[in-house]
Amino acid sequence: MVWWVWLIAVVILLAGELMTEGFFLFWFALGALGATITALITKSLPLQLLVFILISGLLLFYSRQLGEKLGGGKSDIHTNAQALVGKTGIITKKVLPHAKGLIKISGEEWCCVSEDNAPLPEGTLAQVESLQGVTLTVAPIQERKVD
Repeated sequence: MVWWVWLIAVVILLAGELMTEGFFLFWFALGALGATITALITKSLPLQLLVFILISGLLLFYSRQLGEKLGGGKSDIHTNAQALVGKTGIITKKVLPHAKGLIKISGEEWCCVSEDNAPLPEGTLAQVESLQGVTLTVAPIQERKVD
């Protein structure tokens, strides 16, 4: 194959990489770059394909291993709604047994249910115990109302 065909493949793969969220096509672009260099040296298409497959495959395989090693599983950083577990807020719409109410946490209102299905009147200070979908499970932390 002519070297410039491989070079076009490099450009297309890099453009594709820029348009996607992952880090996947980059390794194939490097493999195509290796095949471009091989095409400058030899006209052997099987050798060019072998270089492309080997470079792409090895980079893909070892980058995944490196990512798993550096990433090491789940992060301890909670994002979005999971970050609300353990926070306190004020009940803004009373929570009735087996019915949803509202709790205000950091200026945002969330649907909530009582942990033990006990009613929670407006103004009660409550702590988020868990999250089911977008509904928070809360428990009162003070008996007196907060004004």
